[in-house]
Amino acid sequence: MSPDLSDKTDAEIDALIANHERRQVWAAPLLLAALAERSRRRDGGLDLDRTLDLILAATRKEEDVTYKDVAVQSAQPWDRVRWKVFDHLGTLCLREDARNGVKPSAMVVTEGERHTGRLEGETLAGFERICLTIDRHEPLRGTALVERERAADP
Repeated sequence: MSPDLSDKTDAEIDALIANHERRQVWAAPLLLAALAERSRRRDGGLDLDRTLDLILAATRKEEDVTYKDVAVQSAQPWDRVRWKVFDHLGTLCLREDARNGVKPSAMVVTEGERHTGRLEGETLAGFERICLTIDRHEPLRGTALVERERAADP
């Protein structure tokens, strides 16, 4: 059973997450509960489970997902959540790496990248940042990192 953190302040939740991040302890139930609670509070109605379901379904069809698709999947207007999607996907990566050893946002691209399926520019940089948050000693960068994580996705 997951700890109930609904009575904690945002600052307390942020501190819990920061403490686990500093120690690189990603699979702790308390951390996973804190990530979920922060996501509920800050992601503007984006739902981690719905996003994961969207990515898994697209992966099975060998399709990519766009940031806007993530908003649509959670029935949220793009103009309201567009700046929240990035943090939402980072949280999803932290959670799923701890649970299953995968980083699902490797499958999420911008609308302009949909035709190539490649992560480029800030999209790639953001993905690298979350991978380095999870493992400071991550040796891969760029396309090699994305390809490895895409191969690991279920």
